Amino acid sequence: MGIYIALMVVTLLLAMFIKQTTPQPYAENSLQSGRKTRQQILNRVCIFGIFSLLFAVSALRTGIGNDYYKYRIYFQNIYKGFEHTLEPGFSWFVIFMQKVFGYDQYRIIFAAFAFATIFFFLKGIYQQSDWFVFSFFLFMAIGCYLNSYSTVRYYFALSLALYSMKYVLKKDYPRFIFWIILGALFHKSVLFVIPVYYIAALNWKRWFYIGLGILSAALLFLPEVFRILIFTFYPFYEKSVYDTSEISYTNIARSLGTLLLALIYYKKAVSGNHKMEFYFHLNILATIIYCFCSFIPVVSRIGYYCNIVQIFLIPGVIMKIPDKKQKYFFGICVVLAFILYFLLFLKKAQGIDIRIVPYRTWLFE
Repeated sequence: MGIYIALMVVTLLLAMFIKQTTPQPYAENSLQSGRKTRQQILNRVCIFGIFSLLFAVSALRTGIGNDYYKYRIYFQNIYKGFEHTLEPGFSWFVIFMQKVFGYDQYRIIFAAFAFATIFFFLKGIYQQSDWFVFSFFLFMAIGCYLNSYSTVRYYFALSLALYSMKYVLKKDYPRFIFWIILGALFHKSVLFVIPVYYIAALNWKRWFYIGLGILSAALLFLPEVFRILIFTFYPFYEKSVYDTSEISYTNIARSLGTLLLALIYYKKAVSGNHKMEFYFHLNILATIIYCFCSFIPVVSRIGYYCNIVQIFLIPGVIMKIPDKKQKYFFGICVVLAFILYFLLFLKKAQGIDIRIVPYRTWLFE
């Protein structure tokens, strides 16, 4: 557990030196500009330092994650040509890596996924956040990084979904579709974001909120209808160990708390700001998913595509609070709440369903 706390502290110290240097809300940032200022060089150095630390801890792990050894078996079976239900992009990548590095070189495959996942997460956060250190803190605190040790396909797809949001905001839909299709080759659940992100980017009228209310009622009273649709795409989830109808109270609390904060300062921080409205709409959808869609197997794999924007929405609201006392109050409350969330997550991470604590590495084997 200590290594994860130390990693959080050190990377946050580096993140404190990163300052956004372009005023555009989702333009290509200073990491890609031609001329480099002193701040831009410092940004590069700190981003590289954060990436290197996160990548090293992830790549050097062994037996960490609830499906680590299950994935090793996947790698072996795919290479041997055994029948499976995993996505084709994942299969092609696994076969390619084992042809290059040798059969059962599973650690290199895990390292490759860690590299790509962390890269797109950090790039997406840097390009879209108005307050990098706060967004990065939330990203680490909610467990996105540590959870990527498990279900590596899903978190790679999630990182691409986060990265692709900028193209939705710029209405560059061909590039958005490209990145999502790439992600779907590894975990097809990411196709969910194509209609959802487009809807969230629209200007919602009053009638749309009424429609969401009707949809919420339908989800609550007609779950079997929606289950039929879900199992059309994921038939192997029906009556599986994942089909448990569990309610994620922590995600409900996070979504409702974020929604309440955004509503309090809606006119100051959200209204009229296309990017903030997009994040606000996705948080509403996340709230509906977690409150009314517990019948979906592993509901968080859908909900995270929406509520991950909390790492942008919360800092975006707090930095626009006009009263300094209120800004400090809500800022401190959020930080304390998510520190507690992170510590509770680490305590829970010792369980067999997460299996991240204690940390083990193959470096000294």
